[in-house]
Amino acid sequence: MAVGVLALLGGCAALDVGANAPSGQASDRTGWGNWMVDVSDVLPGDTPGTILLRTESSRAPECADEPTVDVTVEGERIYVTVSAMHSPDEKVAGVRCAVDPTERDLPLNVGPLGDGTILIVNQETWELADSGGFARCDLYLGCGTPPEDPCDGYLGQFVSQLDVPQHTSQGVWGCDGTWMVYSVDPATSFCGPSDGESTCDVPSQQRIAILRFDPDVPAWVVQAWTTPPVTCADVGKLVPAMPQATCLSFFAAS
Repeated sequence: MAVGVLALLGGCAALDVGANAPSGQASDRTGWGNWMVDVSDVLPGDTPGTILLRTESSRAPECADEPTVDVTVEGERIYVTVSAMHSPDEKVAGVRCAVDPTERDLPLNVGPLGDGTILIVNQETWELADSGGFARCDLYLGCGTPPEDPCDGYLGQFVSQLDVPQHTSQGVWGCDGTWMVYSVDPATSFCGPSDGESTCDVPSQQRIAILRFDPDVPAWVVQAWTTPPVTCADVGKLVPAMPQATCLSFFAAS
């Protein structure tokens, strides 16, 4: 494991503001904090084993110090934290320090890059791209080639938006690649799970989501919510775009 802290572009971020602020400026730096710097892209460097971190932050010394980069290498995973001491004015909309941040490329030597190298920059995951740089991994699908079958994934965005208690019984009821029916029943959460079943007598609170796959996102998008019993006569009113034959594969006709 290799660990390093790199002070880039000649600057140095001071974590103890009172002890490290320049003489006579301690009062001017009241409220300054060490915040992560936005990294918008990871580009190939000029030489093998180097990359460029494209960042956006203020270059004005009264707004922010120069960034520092903390690097930890663990096998094929490279953990990078880019941060700088910032004035609190950078977080105030309309204040000069918060307007028109400067884009800059920070060179970083990370050593030989294998096909399986993963970069974690400020807690976001990136994977090697054909360009020689890195591409940000999908927030919900992760890194690697996305699943070919929509039924085999792409539910992360929908599930992350569900406001349900822990141990809620939920899962895919049916899927044909374009349409999906998803069941959610929070009742099991009130007594604790036992193989997915409620351990006490709680009335069902089952709700049924009808979703359609949007390849442009790509993700499953809710078209309607309903409660059982559900028939295709009901679905036809809620989601007219669902073909009758598809509906019959999920629900009774009436």
